[in-house]
Amino acid sequence: MFIEPRLEAVFSSNSYGYRPKKNAHHALSKVRENCWKQDWVIDLDIKGFFDNIEPQQTDACCRARCT
Repeated sequence: MFIEPRLEAVFSSNSYGYRPKKNAHHALSKVRENCWKQDWVIDLDIKGFFDNIEPQQTDACCRARCT
C-alpha cells in the first residue's frame, strides 16, 4: 500500500470511484445532498477519456505524486 495513501491525500472529497470505504451509494447520497444546494448540474461523459492520455503523461504524474 505505497501509492494509495499518497494519492488519497490529493483526491477530491467528491470522488467516489475505486476509493477505499466509498461506493456508489455514498456518491448518490452526496448527489442528493448537493441537489438541494445548487440549481444547476454539469453532466460529463468521459467514455474513452483514458484512451486519449499518453502513457508517458500518466507515468510522469505518478512519479511526481509518489516520489
